[in-house]
Amino acid sequence: LVVVLVREVAPLLVALIVIGRSTSVIIIELGFMQAIGQIRMLDAQGIDPFVFLVVPRVMAIALCMFSLTVAFTVVTLAAGFVFGNVLSNANLTLYDFVFEIISAMGPADFASIPVTTISTGFVTGLIGCTTGLSFKGATADVHTLLPSGVMKSVIATLLISVVVTILV
Repeated sequence: LVVVLVREVAPLLVALIVIGRSTSVIIIELGFMQAIGQIRMLDAQGIDPFVFLVVPRVMAIALCMFSLTVAFTVVTLAAGFVFGNVLSNANLTLYDFVFEIISAMGPADFASIPVTTISTGFVTGLIGCTTGLSFKGATADVHTLLPSGVMKSVIATLLISVVVTILV
């Protein structure tokens, strides 16, 4: 149960939350900037839009995905410890609980967490940015980018999760 939670469920749930909350905002923001000409203005001023707009967002999403996955996993396991001791007759100490979790996980489990979360965050951020920057149209139509951008991000997340699971 610990391996499934730490290795599969936590990165996937956090990725879906970040896609719904942050990637969708990036898509709309960059699409709106493209529609009103701010991207052309940056380019005209000699500022590379990719370096100025895309790189910080992609790095932030990747770091955010890893940090949130670690926090999600710690909170979930802590809740399991508390409810396990409160609702059942298991009187595990915190030390025993942590030792059981660490002994249930192997080196591949510890390696898969950063690989899955950082690569998912990188690809998701890149998909969101490129979807927003590829917009050609009026500002009123920017919302039409969301379904395709979010679905591309979700599919990429699932593919990365499957590939990492198979490889590790």
